Amino acid sequence: MLYDSKLLKSFWGYAIQAAAFLHNRIPCTSIKDHTPYELTYFTKPDLSKIRIFGCDAYAKVADTQRRKLDHKSKKMIFIGYSSMGYRVMDPVTRRVTV
Repeated sequence: MLYDSKLLKSFWGYAIQAAAFLHNRIPCTSIKDHTPYELTYFTKPDLSKIRIFGCDAYAKVADTQRRKLDHKSKKMIFIGYSSMGYRVMDPVTRRVTV
């Protein structure tokens, strides 16, 4: 995942978390083609929100933090999943937000 995304090795922790998130949503033959997610929550996982690790993402800039002609979103890098949404990193400041 890190190699394909061309991110630095310092992002290995985020890559492991994203891999575990995806692994829990992949069917397994040892549990009769169910996912670990299904066994835990008794419902099929929603795969429509799956993204490629390291892809471009855009975060909305709050209205209070911009002026009338400023950009409404900021280009970020997708680095994982959170219970509140996606984890994205600003490539300029290296700050991670959800």
